[in-house]
Amino acid sequence: MRTRRLQVCLLIALLLGACTQDPNVKKQQYLERGIKYHAEGKYNEAILQLKNALQIDPKFGPALHAIGRVYRAKSWSLDALRELQRAVEVQA
Repeated sequence: MRTRRLQVCLLIALLLGACTQDPNVKKQQYLERGIKYHAEGKYNEAILQLKNALQIDPKFGPALHAIGRVYRAKSWSLDALRELQRAVEVQA
């Protein structure tokens, strides 16, 4: 009985530790994956990763700039212009 409680407590501690990742680290990971996918020509995957970064921080300039470039690569010119303008505003 006692070892069972200890196991449950240990499991809870591990789960809590896994859930408390630094948001700055997470958004940077999303950015890096988005840039990687863009370089590979996987534009839809890149957009998903960059949007995940922007959900964490809507004013994350590097992600705004990267998503603007991906939109331009997909020939979504108006969307690209909007995101690149937001990137300039945030970084100014």
